[in-house]
Amino acid sequence: MQTNIFPILHESGLIHFPIFFEDGTHLYNKLDLSLSRYKENFLSPGIKIISIHPMNYVINTPEIAYMRNTKDSLSRKEYANLSDIQIATYSHKGLGIRDLVDEIINLAKGYKILSLSELYFQAIA
Repeated sequence: MQTNIFPILHESGLIHFPIFFEDGTHLYNKLDLSLSRYKENFLSPGIKIISIHPMNYVINTPEIAYMRNTKDSLSRKEYANLSDIQIATYSHKGLGIRDLVDEIINLAKGYKILSLSELYFQAIA
């Protein structure tokens, strides 16, 4: 969540797009699951590349151990094919990453949102 992040042109010609927010890193570091503490960072100058693991969002993961326990309780096949009932069963009912991501999405309304492809072509122009 550093401010003033911009694409980095590597000497090889590749462009690196630093990640501003990644849900797994946020959970791993046991950071606050409310946007209020980070709102100024999200509103600061620079690109905001956000990386979300869909399953963390779906079950509203509150911490890494919660996701680990969920994965360990299921086979790969079961995990990949969770029913709506199972999702409801495994979903964390308290504050979790989905709550934070939803706050981020609401904050982003009215701001320009680009895909990485669009950002790449903008960066090389």
